[in-house]
Amino acid sequence: MGQWAWHGAPTDARTLLSRVLTPQTRYLVFDLDRTIHLGHNLGELLGWELTAWFAYGAEHWAEAGVHGPVSRFRWDAPTPLALARYLTRGATTWAYPGLHYLLWSRILPHWTDRGLYRTFGSEPRPEVQLMPTLALLHDLSRLPLETSRTLADAVFERCAPDQVIDREDIAWVQATFPELTVILSSASPQPMVEAAADALGITDYVHTEVEVHAGRLSAPPQWHPLLSSVEQPEWICPPSAFRLNAGHRKIGRLLERYPDFLDVETVGVSDTTHGEDHPWISYFSRVVDINSPTPFPVLVPEDARLEAVHSAELLTRREKDEGVVDARRLHLPRHGNQACTLDAAALASRWSATQHAADRLAETYRAEWRALADERRRGEALQARLETAQQAATQAYNAAPSAESFAKVQRKSAAVTRARARTRLRMRPLLDVRAAIEQVVATSAAMPTATPRPESR
Repeated sequence: MGQWAWHGAPTDARTLLSRVLTPQTRYLVFDLDRTIHLGHNLGELLGWELTAWFAYGAEHWAEAGVHGPVSRFRWDAPTPLALARYLTRGATTWAYPGLHYLLWSRILPHWTDRGLYRTFGSEPRPEVQLMPTLALLHDLSRLPLETSRTLADAVFERCAPDQVIDREDIAWVQATFPELTVILSSASPQPMVEAAADALGITDYVHTEVEVHAGRLSAPPQWHPLLSSVEQPEWICPPSAFRLNAGHRKIGRLLERYPDFLDVETVGVSDTTHGEDHPWISYFSRVVDINSPTPFPVLVPEDARLEAVHSAELLTRREKDEGVVDARRLHLPRHGNQACTLDAAALASRWSATQHAADRLAETYRAEWRALADERRRGEALQARLETAQQAATQAYNAAPSAESFAKVQRKSAAVTRARARTRLRMRPLLDVRAAIEQVVATSAAMPTATPRPESR
């Protein structure tokens, strides 16, 4: 990698993008949650919006509209009974997924700890996020897609004061760099990503996919016994059609849709909270973390084509309009540091020992990978057989829904989950090394000590 740049004081989107884009850039990819807005996970907010819709009713929701502060909770119940329904439904739908996510992302030690990899596998971040994603998708399957989109539009509009990238910024990019394609890529579901793309004027977008049937999103093909609010669905998405857009899967989806992605100049922009988009450093020409609590590391694989890492804070609409500083950014790890740039020589000098440690661990990882080849193949073969059985059970349910066929689908789904857990148990030596590598690499995201120099591309 040739350059690392911290852009210093919070700036606006166009100023930042003018520094990282060139006439040769062909793809500009934005993450959605906590990237387009400061601090807001729109998919999570949509889940709570659904809870209010189901508990308070469509008429009251329409009267309340998009007004009021951004919050997970809506206390504007029409009656005490409706408020009781809201609290009960919120608890049954979100208590376990919320606690699960809180436990593994915040309360327990850092994301790169060995226990996280042992529990969730070689890419733990999407797996930790999966539980709340499943809860949200099950809820969305109960509403017409058109209604879900209405709720998503309201969520996006309500968050407008905290937007850091808006429609005018995207229009400026498209006018200034006409050969460039702007893409929105998110783990959030279809209604939320479509609402955001429409509001931003972005026509290319990728989201977590489930099959659409009879004007509704189908229920996802996975369950957990503690997702207590899950009811027998009208239609279940076949496992082969369920596509989570997170982690390395984001890259896979981009390569499917844009075959020349790795052959042209690309820029990726993300808050990369919890390191969820850190895999981007292996595939993009340049990456930019904005308003990030966990910035991109500067250590990259030897075969990565990454040219530069940029790090910046972007101002919200409210901050620009009112001339204030949002208190949330005071907790960001680089806030208050002067702008500085490190070239390739400075990076090598600063991180050479860390790079050597990562390289030694990578050698160990390759050795463990070879040693566990047979175990890995057996696990993959078993999982493939179980997934085929799950696919068949899902198709049978959709052809003739019943309590019995639904229970069979759930059993087949649970069998796949258990098989994955057994495979992770056998792969522990490999996962332990993977965790150690991530711990070393994560240290390179720290703010380096450097003499401030003017930023350049």
